[in-house]
Amino acid sequence: MLEHLPPAVTATPLPALMAAAAPALVLLVETAIPALLLAPCCWAGVSSALSFHLAIAACPPPNNIASFGATTVPRLFFWIPEEAAAALREAAGPRPLAAVAMAAAAAIATTLAPLHSRARSTIQGSGHDWHLCFLVWLAVPLAAAALVSSRSARACSGQPPAPADPPASVSR
Repeated sequence: MLEHLPPAVTATPLPALMAAAAPALVLLVETAIPALLLAPCCWAGVSSALSFHLAIAACPPPNNIASFGATTVPRLFFWIPEEAAAALREAAGPRPLAAVAMAAAAAIATTLAPLHSRARSTIQGSGHDWHLCFLVWLAVPLAAAALVSSRSARACSGQPPAPADPPASVSR
């Protein structure tokens, strides 16, 4: 991985620090994500897992494992199902902002796929890493769902939902 860094960075002590810290950081992240998923505010775990898998997928070959993220990230929708359903409904709705964002993300990832042309995958073989495109496409509604979930402070606090406003009176 360090061979992909520019010479201006490799001439500094930063690569040695990164290499020394990497095992501890991996352990920290790999144990923090499940703990955050089990916390009352699981949106933090969903966001962390999504970020982690996107970062791994964006690494240049042979260090990227976009195919693993493409099989793992869809399962994150089950941690915040109501918010995920709302994000997907919005993508199909009359104001398809999420659909446009999903299409833009997929287009960007498709443009970047040739940069991963040396990628190897036990699922896909060699060639362009289309798993990265799928992963980025999934990230848009999942990130929107996590954002909606993060704004729900009552759901995180364990407090019961606020009482609904009384219906407006209808005059005839």
